Amino acid sequence: MTLLLAFDFDHTIVDANTDTAIYKLSPNGDIPSEVKLPYKKGQWTAYTAYMNAVFQYLHAECGATKDRYEEVLRMLPLTAYMDEIFQFIRQHQANIDFIIISDSNTWFIDIVLSQHNAKDLPIKVFTNEALFRDDGMLQMTPYHIHDHDICPYNLCKGRVMQEFIAERQLAGKSYSNIVYVGDGTNDYCPATTLSDKDMLFARKGFSLHKKLMKLENDVLKCEVETWESGVEILPSLKKILES
Repeated sequence: MTLLLAFDFDHTIVDANTDTAIYKLSPNGDIPSEVKLPYKKGQWTAYTAYMNAVFQYLHAECGATKDRYEEVLRMLPLTAYMDEIFQFIRQHQANIDFIIISDSNTWFIDIVLSQHNAKDLPIKVFTNEALFRDDGMLQMTPYHIHDHDICPYNLCKGRVMQEFIAERQLAGKSYSNIVYVGDGTNDYCPATTLSDKDMLFARKGFSLHKKLMKLENDVLKCEVETWESGVEILPSLKKILES
């Protein structure tokens, strides 16, 4: 039996939003309203179309290059004590499957993990694909398309996690516990799939935590805890592996 440890990325592993961090590549540090307006307020981070419009603007109007993107991303800090969680995973990788489910993209996540010497971790990443075109513009494609209406159209984290678990079961592996760590409202869907032996860590003061505070206490079957840094998460991971 193994622990499944599932993490969001932005404002969870990295203490920033990778999508908005790249606004620094714009002369005034923001994206013009004419680029933002065509996309529905409150959901723009979920739309690969919006991010592609941002990439187009940064490429055509700001001369953003691969090196400049990388410079910005390498400056982003990990959330406090995330290094300690990484080290714990390294020490117990025989008993932990570690996955990242994120609405960021492959290239951003790869750069940040590389900067923080985390590429050696046994991680499986589920996110939107991003590649640089021949003309130097970054372009993103959706991870998948689905019909779960409470999730961004390009990524249903609950579906991704359930498909991963099913795939592992076919390979003969089952999980004694699942621990999910996130911050945003798009982390609510995977939380609804957790059982009473599982745990959800919702980052204190962020949108997932605020959403949970408005719901009835018995909506989720799993144990729910808040967190501000890895300090609050590590003891539970140790307790699960010791039990």
